[in-house]
Amino acid sequence: MSTFEGLLGPTLLTSDGPKETETTLQDAKVVGLYFSAHFCPPCRQFTPELAKWYKENLEAKGMKMVFVSLDETAEEFEQYFAEMPWLAVQYSSKDTREELEKRYSVGSIPALVLLRRSPGSSEIEIVSEAAEGRGRVSGDQLGVFFPWAKEDLDRQRAACDQLFDYCDKDKDGFLSFEELTTLARSTGAESLPKDLFENMCEELECDPAKGLNREALWATYSDPDYQAGDVGKDLQALGLSVAA
Repeated sequence: MSTFEGLLGPTLLTSDGPKETETTLQDAKVVGLYFSAHFCPPCRQFTPELAKWYKENLEAKGMKMVFVSLDETAEEFEQYFAEMPWLAVQYSSKDTREELEKRYSVGSIPALVLLRRSPGSSEIEIVSEAAEGRGRVSGDQLGVFFPWAKEDLDRQRAACDQLFDYCDKDKDGFLSFEELTTLARSTGAESLPKDLFENMCEELECDPAKGLNREALWATYSDPDYQAGDVGKDLQALGLSVAA
């Protein structure tokens, strides 16, 4: 795969104007391509959350974000980009934006593709595809498992199992509605209404009378459609440490 300059163009837009792509991204451990548009309600809902996680945690760990606009006009792009604390592909570079959308099979927005340089090379490799990137970040808002290499994701999954074991008070292999409610209260999250809990169980092929199994709990943290929260953050709220 090409270099970042070959992928994104020679310059990227910053709040201070265009700057050289390779210089701007030279220290990045992970680069997120954020496909979004102002006309999209889910995008407008997700962008402030992503910006908060980025500024508070992820940027300092070595992440860079690049907005790839699907806005219909330059005016919409400028208005939307003004709300973002990161970089952007030039709106005038329509061919580049369309090629990125095609290359990474962006089917719906918001979408987040995570990239990094291959070790010892300037070539680019994928960390997470468009269908996975948003869940990767929303499930690790603190960046506890950054930069999300395979060994980091193994640790994240192990942390989810650790959380499951802690919350499964009756040790029946399921998290009941009551046990999940206790988890939400302990971590300061909003409790899930029982009817939504039952719907979620059915979607994840679990019996609502029993609750969520391990795989289903992992799905709620790793799938952006559920966005249960941040497993590392929840462990910390419970006074538990994430295993190294």
